[in-house]
Amino acid sequence: MDGNNMKVADTQPMDSQLTQSQQYYTCEDYDSNWATLKDVNGDYFLLKAEKTYFGREPYANKDMKDENYIFDDKKMKRSVYDRISKNHFIIERKKEPDSKKDCEPAVITCTGRNGIYVGKSSKMKPEDKRIIKDGDWIFLSPGVKLFQFTYTKCEEGNIEKSCEIHSGFYIGEVVGTGACGQVRKLYGLIPSTGENNTTIFNVYAVKCVNKPKESLSKDTEEAYNALLNEVTIMEKINHAHVLSLFKVYESTQQLLLVFPFMKGGDLLSKIIQQPHKCLSEDDAKYFFLQLISGLKYLHSKGVTHRDIKPENILLSDRTDSPLLSIADFGLSKMNDTMKTQCGTEVYVAPEILKKRSHYTNAVDIWSSGVFLYAMLTGRMPFTKTHHQSLRDHILSGKYEFLPPHIWNRMPTAKNIINFMLQVNAKNRMTAHQLLDHRWLKDEKVRQRLERAYGANNVNIIDYMDDGTDELEKTLVNVSIHEDENPPKRQRLR
Repeated sequence: MDGNNMKVADTQPMDSQLTQSQQYYTCEDYDSNWATLKDVNGDYFLLKAEKTYFGREPYANKDMKDENYIFDDKKMKRSVYDRISKNHFIIERKKEPDSKKDCEPAVITCTGRNGIYVGKSSKMKPEDKRIIKDGDWIFLSPGVKLFQFTYTKCEEGNIEKSCEIHSGFYIGEVVGTGACGQVRKLYGLIPSTGENNTTIFNVYAVKCVNKPKESLSKDTEEAYNALLNEVTIMEKINHAHVLSLFKVYESTQQLLLVFPFMKGGDLLSKIIQQPHKCLSEDDAKYFFLQLISGLKYLHSKGVTHRDIKPENILLSDRTDSPLLSIADFGLSKMNDTMKTQCGTEVYVAPEILKKRSHYTNAVDIWSSGVFLYAMLTGRMPFTKTHHQSLRDHILSGKYEFLPPHIWNRMPTAKNIINFMLQVNAKNRMTAHQLLDHRWLKDEKVRQRLERAYGANNVNIIDYMDDGTDELEKTLVNVSIHEDENPPKRQRLR
């Protein structure tokens, strides 16, 4: 940056004036910084590095890519300068490891013995960390302003200015868009610090939904009603293989639904990335075991999902053994019998397609059978042909195991699919019975799943199920819900 473009204040009467050796720029000058610090005179200091140390002396152990900001006693009142420590605070912001579009929120860490104040919050003591929000003032003490923090749009992240649902959270990049609004990343700062005082965040997904106005389209109204149905159901469920609803925030104009952020994306994306657009038998078994465990739990709570498909199955991470969560409860019901025609046609059970037909949670088992067939072959068992519509093919219940050379190596997989794709719903296995099928009794796959539970801090609680002699395992995701009380709606602050 050309030094001639710097703007340096002619006089420094205020306590917040800083050293003339720092780089100050006008608003027109900055182009590569991710944030600016503006003092009370309108002078700017640009934040470009991931970490900047502020104090009376350079930070000795800083990384080469980090920066120092040195306060100058000649530019400040002595009484103020004496209250600044050698290393008084740090502002840092790291690039999000799994994203090319976004960065983690900026965090300020107090390292000075006399503390600092940020925004309207209480005093920060040494080692305290806090998310610093767009527009926050940093105070040396009440009434003594140092900087106002402002996000800018940086080249790498194209970051939008931060907005908050309440103190301690930061809303980041858009990761999805639906009929009712956007899904964005949400960062929550963990109070404790990691190894070497590193900053750690809990990362969530927040669905930002605008409440409908008086006049709205039928599609928008249906989408919003589906969302309210989803909230009602998700507030009552908690299981390792069912996406948890962490919190619901509500204002006069919006609903904000907070979920765990599933870094692995949906299962469909994982499947189509494979060379033959399908999974190995072991991998399919690993995911299917989790799916049926989640369905068994949902059915025990009276919930029928009604739209089981790979797009609605989310993965915890991008490792070879992620945990799976059933998501999207917009079409779900808590009734023993239903009659509404809904779902994704290629996965829909025949009884849903029949007019005036009542059906049960067995429709989820049919969808899971179609799902399993597709995972193992990259093909669908029911398709539209020149001679038959997709609907008629499903109603017939007739399918073939193609290609034969693949299925001949998986006779037990064929057997479990046959038990699910029964036109007569009463002849289908239940989720409970499927877990006892020999195809899912693979000890190697179960051990793989148990290792994944350990890596993701999932507790396995044993209990006697339905008074039988068999000891069942129910998986409770205690990392999301700390108690048995369902999440409550909170007003936005």
